[in-house]
Amino acid sequence: MKRRLTIFLSFLLFVFLLPTTIFAGTILASHYYAWSNNVGWISFKDTVVSDSALTGYAWSSTNGWIKMNPSNGGVANDGQGNLSGYAWGEGLGWINFSGVSISSGVFSGNATGDSIGTLTFDCTNCDVQTDWAPTPTSGGGGGSTPPPVEDPPPVETTPTTTEENLPTGAIQINNGGQYTNNLIINLDFVTDYVDSYAISNSNNFSNATFLDIVSSTQFTLSSGDGNKNVYVRFKNQYGIVDASDSIILDTTAPNIPIISQIDNGVENGVAIRPPKIYGTAEANAQIIITKTTIGTQASGVVSLAEVSTYTTNANAQGNWSYTFSSIFSPGNYSLSAKAKDAAGNISGASLTSNLSIPAPQVENPPEEIPPEEVPPEENQPPEETENINNTENTETTDSNTGNTGDGVSSGGNTTDNTEVDTIPITGGTNSSSTIEKIFSSSTIPNIVESVKNTVENVQEKINNVTDSITKNVQIATKKVSENVQIITNKVAEVVNNPEVEKVNKTVVTPVVATVAVVNVASSGFGFVNIVNLFRVFFGQFFLVFRRKKQKKWGVLYNAFTKKPIDLASVRLIDVATNKVVRSVVTDTDGRYILSAQPGNYKIQVTKNGYTGFSEHLQNVSEDSAFINLYHGEDIKVSDASEINYNIPLDPIEKDRSYLQIMRDKSHKVVRSVLSTIGLVFSVVSFIITPVWWVGALVIFQFVLFMTIRHFSFVKLPSSFGVITAHGEEKPLSNVAVRVFDAAFNKLIETTVSDRKGRYAVLLGPSKYYVTYEKEKYDKKKSPLLDFSSKVTQGTGGILVRDESLKKLDLEKEKK
Repeated sequence: MKRRLTIFLSFLLFVFLLPTTIFAGTILASHYYAWSNNVGWISFKDTVVSDSALTGYAWSSTNGWIKMNPSNGGVANDGQGNLSGYAWGEGLGWINFSGVSISSGVFSGNATGDSIGTLTFDCTNCDVQTDWAPTPTSGGGGGSTPPPVEDPPPVETTPTTTEENLPTGAIQINNGGQYTNNLIINLDFVTDYVDSYAISNSNNFSNATFLDIVSSTQFTLSSGDGNKNVYVRFKNQYGIVDASDSIILDTTAPNIPIISQIDNGVENGVAIRPPKIYGTAEANAQIIITKTTIGTQASGVVSLAEVSTYTTNANAQGNWSYTFSSIFSPGNYSLSAKAKDAAGNISGASLTSNLSIPAPQVENPPEEIPPEEVPPEENQPPEETENINNTENTETTDSNTGNTGDGVSSGGNTTDNTEVDTIPITGGTNSSSTIEKIFSSSTIPNIVESVKNTVENVQEKINNVTDSITKNVQIATKKVSENVQIITNKVAEVVNNPEVEKVNKTVVTPVVATVAVVNVASSGFGFVNIVNLFRVFFGQFFLVFRRKKQKKWGVLYNAFTKKPIDLASVRLIDVATNKVVRSVVTDTDGRYILSAQPGNYKIQVTKNGYTGFSEHLQNVSEDSAFINLYHGEDIKVSDASEINYNIPLDPIEKDRSYLQIMRDKSHKVVRSVLSTIGLVFSVVSFIITPVWWVGALVIFQFVLFMTIRHFSFVKLPSSFGVITAHGEEKPLSNVAVRVFDAAFNKLIETTVSDRKGRYAVLLGPSKYYVTYEKEKYDKKKSPLLDFSSKVTQGTGGILVRDESLKKLDLEKEKK
């Protein structure tokens, strides 16, 4: 009976499992890769196809597993190969398979998702095939025996080789320009391990032609204004990788600008300021102003004498103005304007506006009265004597002859009048003698005496002022001393007040300590970094006595920026026992040194913000200025020696949003303020209550203050870049500056401009591009920046690029 029951149950199990075994199929070997434009190759090796659904997993080397039959979804099969429904990726979210079908065992079509983008089964090298076939209408059907269940599925790698040999590449159109008015564009390539490339206007390269790789080339865009995407596929013998960039094609000239008003700078017929011109144009257009000086020929025909051009920018509302740098010379001028848009299109010229600057009116000088010439003193008769003599002569003539005014009948009277008339009253030879006598007699002594008196008066006033200042300083010093004494007494009263001491012990000190602990807990650098800072501080003191014996340091550095990494824990591990032999902390220059006895060791590095040993430098032994690189391999030490490898680490740099970056900066400022206030309050608390535990609080607050300053603030170098508002030359603070390595398209550094718009980033030898972002301003991307070893001789450099940002057109954004 028992045997019969066993046979019956086995038969039932066979019946129930028969559909799943008969109608399930597997993915064929070497035919399991599809392509995502966002994440690259997807492997369907562990996917199972049945008449009703897809089960199992797909694999992305960058984003992990994709489950075909999640609990809240699943990819369904209608039995004829038409798929629908959703799969779930642990790093990619939901993926819609409704656009995918299976025909003759071959997958075709596209699946889509927010993170994965377009997952295509139809690309040139895409090939996903299964041995499943649709169920015949007669009810037969067939597939093959399903693969063994693997839980979890095995980790997949890329199709034929390791990641180090796969091609990598990025492109940039017109050095990062946003607009163009030319169908022909320039493409710059940054590549590694690339043999050939193909260019397309879409992400479908089915008809593309592959050419030998070059550093740059030209490409013709499709006609029609608008956003243009350019796709490039890079290929080598191991695989392919796609890259893309976009640019806006604009071949339409902007509207002709209008000159609405001119201020000639003239008031009351006099030019007192430079002219200023106002107008309207297309929003954010560049305005080209032409000034023409108009001359007049003898025939009265107008001729052009001089032409000058000036530029300004219209704002987001289309208003613009320009103030000339200097006052115009008198004359007649004509002004016109053209508009130039971001793509370089130039409008026609506006209507000409005339400007006239009048010549200043010249006042006629007053008529000059000739100076009265004074005869020499020795020849000049007294004025009164002359008048008396003339009167006497006239009266005498009248009495003797009875004829007034004749004066010719008496020889004596005639002689007297002649002598009076011949007194010299003009210059001649007597003028020089007169001047000589004036300066040689009494004038010079009088001047000397006047100067002497003036000097004595000035000296006396200086002495009076000096005495007054001395007295005032003495009085002020005395008053300050008295006030200081009063304040000191008051402070002593407060300090010695028992109630104050009680409040200090029970309220102030605990509050300060609590704030300090909260500040440390929220700071993000943690207790480990504080301990490491102490280890470096005291370690530097003791290492002073060893400097002469040490030959060379090893350096821990950022694999992308080449900046040294400080306060990282470096441990020497014995391979045989897996125990820590020695542990050190890198100093502010990223330096460390480890001494070891003979044996086999490996180095372990711990530092927040870094993933570990660099992956992209894994197969190199030299990196610009660094040689003897370490990548985690075992170290064999035959004699007692010092280990001093240079160790590159890859940073973990998250692409945070602008608000998150500003929030982090605000937290740093708040922590700095709290640490400063805490230090001040703890010192005051110690003065009031000078006990050991309050003193310990002062020391703790001081350490906290120094630690926060060390981790939160980086001093700018002597050279730096400045970010300004476009057209205003106003520095912009709080601009998020993100630096990307162009070869790997990886964010390697994020910084924020200070209140003066300044920033600087230390970069290693490579090629980069930078993005600039600020609220209410257009986000901007820089051209390709070449800091490669070929250009910088292997030293890299400092990013000190000046940039300007345009304000957003808020009205256009609302629309």
